[in-house]
Amino acid sequence: MTRLALKPAAWPQPDQILWSGLFRKGHPLDVAGPLSHLSLISITGMEVTWGHWLGWVTRERPDLLRLDPLTRAAPEVLHAWLGSMAHLVPATASFRINAVLRVLKTLAPPEALIAHRKLALFHQRISDATPSRRKLGRIVATAVLVDAGVAHYLQHQDAASSSIESVYGCRDAMMVTLLALMPMRRHPFANLELGRSLQRAQDGWRVILDGVDLKSGQYWEASVPEPAASLLTQYVDVIRPRLKLPGAQDACRLWLTKHGTPYGEGYMGVWIRQLTSRLIGVAICPHLFRDCAATTMALSSARNARGIRALLGHASDRTAERHYNQASAVEAGLELQDIVLARRKAAKTTRKRA
Repeated sequence: MTRLALKPAAWPQPDQILWSGLFRKGHPLDVAGPLSHLSLISITGMEVTWGHWLGWVTRERPDLLRLDPLTRAAPEVLHAWLGSMAHLVPATASFRINAVLRVLKTLAPPEALIAHRKLALFHQRISDATPSRRKLGRIVATAVLVDAGVAHYLQHQDAASSSIESVYGCRDAMMVTLLALMPMRRHPFANLELGRSLQRAQDGWRVILDGVDLKSGQYWEASVPEPAASLLTQYVDVIRPRLKLPGAQDACRLWLTKHGTPYGEGYMGVWIRQLTSRLIGVAICPHLFRDCAATTMALSSARNARGIRALLGHASDRTAERHYNQASAVEAGLELQDIVLARRKAAKTTRKRA
């Protein structure tokens, strides 16, 4: 059976050569690749997408495999490829065409990709105009997540010295509390490491993420806020040592399973959904914690919405701007409500005097 996405080893040779040069790190005697600035997370996502593209070509248009990557990706061919994604959410199609376009931009000047860009823009507009079904009923206030996490931790804290189930309970509660207040993506959260990305300071704890951890490839540092900071100290000093097993290699990772081994990224996502379903009755994946935080900030005030980019570690203001506009609309609605109520009150008072 033909794979939906081809692994790099099965790609045509021109594509393998292209890929090896795109992300090549430069040095004094060599020029860096045009996409060498991207983080490992972004590179992995683009690799999977290019594999999907080549998988479709292999199945539907094998005659194109003999062409070079740029010629093969003619607008009409990409359009047919996107048509095969009608069963997927629009955001997926938009992500894939943009990933392919990013590669094509390294192969041709802008004037040669006008039709390609129009195709990508068309699908981006569809994606922006389509509400995400996976978010329906699953965006809750951050305070709900924090309160649930703290309550669960305190419920198990005293019994953790004698009950391994309470140790697991404290770990689970710490996960939800920290992720709610510091909504990282799944990769850096699952890979939090004591002494590297999570450091103890005199005034508490700091999370320090770099290009290896972040999709944007930028540097991000922030203090762990309360109440997570106090619970984190007790978790690291008391709870986590009980999760370690003799001979198990944890590499100082913060999150350890019942087997004493670090959580994998995939399983972390499954586990967080199970935890939130159990604690608040709504299954929320790690990435939706970011939407919860952004929505909470946006609805608190338009000014707070401006801080969304820094909180989420985004490279652009696009997401923050969307939430800012939402917050501005909410505030404008409240102002209109106040105006209407004030006028109704004034009119009522006038009628009584008459």
